[in-house]
Amino acid sequence: MSGVAYQYIPQNFIPPLFYVEFNNQDAGVQGNTAQPALVIGQMVSGNPAVAGVPFYVPSPAQAMAQCGAKSAIARMCSTYLTADPVGPLWALPLADASGSAAATCTLTLTGAATGAGTHNLYVGNKQLQVGVNIGDSASTQATNISNAVNSAVLVPVIAASSAGPHRL
Repeated sequence: MSGVAYQYIPQNFIPPLFYVEFNNQDAGVQGNTAQPALVIGQMVSGNPAVAGVPFYVPSPAQAMAQCGAKSAIARMCSTYLTADPVGPLWALPLADASGSAAATCTLTLTGAATGAGTHNLYVGNKQLQVGVNIGDSASTQATNISNAVNSAVLVPVIAASSAGPHRL
């Protein structure tokens, strides 16, 4: 007889068939081994995180509190923790480069709304829906869109409504 010891099949069991028993006791892997991960990204200035100093991220809320809810690194941490909620995550926030300027985009609204409906805007990968009432002025619509963009969590945009042809 060979030196293989079975746990459930008796050694003296001799009917002619093929018997298999699996046992991973000596496989070398015990339980779930969590691999730490590091996310590197841009933070919003004026937040508690220190640029270039990594910190532990147990939840997306922690990343938003440390780096700003509209920061790139908070969005990355949120996405990562959705895919791997068990593994330890560290974040390395980066400050804006000196002399850099924020990107801008202009959305121009003209005239009052001729019908009720919804403005559907996509900012990054997030859809924002803003209601429109019949007769809403361009200024009212622009203000409502600005408020929706600014109150959205994990949207990397800050909106402002301006006078004139109501630009966003």
